[in-house]
Amino acid sequence: MSTFLVLLRKELLEQWRTMRLPSFLVVFFFVGVLSPATARYLPRLLEALGGAAFAAAFPAPTIQDAYAQLAKNVGQLGTLVVIVISMAAVSSERERGTLAFLFSKPVARGSFLAAKLAGLGATLLLGTLLAGAVAYLYTALLFAPPTWGFVLLCLASFLTLLVFAAITLAASAITGSAVAAGGTGIVALLVFGMLSILPAVGPYAPTGALARATEIMSGASPETLLGPLVAQVGIVAVAFAVSLAAFSRQEF
Repeated sequence: MSTFLVLLRKELLEQWRTMRLPSFLVVFFFVGVLSPATARYLPRLLEALGGAAFAAAFPAPTIQDAYAQLAKNVGQLGTLVVIVISMAAVSSERERGTLAFLFSKPVARGSFLAAKLAGLGATLLLGTLLAGAVAYLYTALLFAPPTWGFVLLCLASFLTLLVFAAITLAASAITGSAVAAGGTGIVALLVFGMLSILPAVGPYAPTGALARATEIMSGASPETLLGPLVAQVGIVAVAFAVSLAAFSRQEF
């Protein structure tokens, strides 16, 4: 456990010094601001650009639009940022020769990958909390204070981001290439996006879980989110297990 904590501390310091953590927080601050603001003021923007007749074709904004916009921004912009900050997590250390030195010491490869994933998870958690807090404040100012279900939307957002971080990290560990890892993350985003439109499996895809969390904000039963959340945890666990199995066989 002490080795894991040392590696986790190293990972968090590296994310801070390389500006990945500050940059992620800045992006998610704007996600929190822009989501309710876009939902509230988009009709006015359309009216300014296309006239009152054009804007009249769109319904008046509601608080549900603010929730949907937050889920959309997390599921699209948020996941792309996560892929970018995760794709070189292992490959960069391989290129610098850090891995050969590190594994000459009594360091378990499982602890190394677990620290990588935990470090990414900590960054995602901070970003999600920041975006959630800012979005809550602006939604309360522009519409009305969100209900307690907003916590479930934030939880679904965090797990969605963690899924893509785990997949991209796994690709970085297996291929040793940041480009390949980034490509794998993009492919996963596209595949899950297509799966989310299928009625049977859609709710269990990351973007489907976000959609289900948004439905809860409209009055759906919170119990419907349990399966999708468990599915996201399962995807993360599978991605980590696959990466560890492949990484343990590699020579440095």
